[in-house]
Amino acid sequence: MKKPSPIAVTSTVVGVICIGYYFICGILRSFSLSGLWIWLVFGLVLFSGCAWSVFIEPKLIKTKMACQYKVIKAACLSLFSLFLLAFAVFEGFLIREWICGTAMHGTRPDAIIILGGAVEYDRPGSTLEKRIDTAYEYIRKDPSVPVIACGGLGEGDILTEAQCIKNELVQRGIPEEIIYTEDRSSSTAENFTLAAELLPSGTKSIVVITSGFHQFRSIYIGRTSLEAKGFIGVELIPVSAPCTSVQLPCYMVREFAAFIRWLF
Repeated sequence: MKKPSPIAVTSTVVGVICIGYYFICGILRSFSLSGLWIWLVFGLVLFSGCAWSVFIEPKLIKTKMACQYKVIKAACLSLFSLFLLAFAVFEGFLIREWICGTAMHGTRPDAIIILGGAVEYDRPGSTLEKRIDTAYEYIRKDPSVPVIACGGLGEGDILTEAQCIKNELVQRGIPEEIIYTEDRSSSTAENFTLAAELLPSGTKSIVVITSGFHQFRSIYIGRTSLEAKGFIGVELIPVSAPCTSVQLPCYMVREFAAFIRWLF
C-alpha cells in the first residue's frame, strides 16, 4: 500500500473537520439547516480522494492508462484549484462588504429595506432577530424614513417574515405608518424586485439591513434587480447585523453556492 502523501493527509484532516462540523451544527441547530449538507459532501469527497490516491492510483499508474490518467488528474486538479480561487475571492469580497456595513452610516437615505430571515412559527429566528435589532437601532435615530420589511411565508409558519419584522419594530416604538411590508418574496432577488414597487418615486439611496455574511450577495443582486425595475444608479448602503453563531461558516459557504446558482 502506498504511503499517504502530505496532500492526502491534509485532505483527510480537512475532511474530518468538515464532517465534524456537519454533525456539530446538526446536533446544536438542525440537520435541515440550509446549506449544511455541503459540509458533509465536501468532507466525503476529500475522504474519497485520499482513499483513491492510496489504494487505486498506485494500480492505475502501472497500467496502459497511466498517461491518460495523469492528464485527467491534472485537469481535475486545475479545475479544483480554480474553484478554490473563486471561492477565496468571493469570501474576500463578502468579508469586505461585511466590514463596510458594520458602521452606522450618517447619511439620511430615501428608504430602508430590511431583508427577511427564518421565522419560527410566529417569532423571529436568531438570525432575523439580530437583523431586527440592528434595524431598530438605525431607524430610531430618524423614524421618518420609509421602511420596507421583506419576506414571505415560510413552511409551517403562521406569520410572514415581513409582518414579523413590522410587529417587532412597532412593539419597540417605531411608528407603524412608516413601515411597509413586502410579504410575497421567497428569495433575495424577489425581495428587491417586489420592494421596488413600494419605493418612493425618485429614490436615490437605500439602506440595506441584513446579516453581515449576506451583504455582498444582497448588494450585488439588489442593484441588478432594482435596475431591472427602473431604479438606475441607486446607491445601496449596507448596514450589517452581527452573526456570532456556530452556523456562521455554514452561512458563508452557502452564500457562495447561492451566488453561483443565481448567476447561472
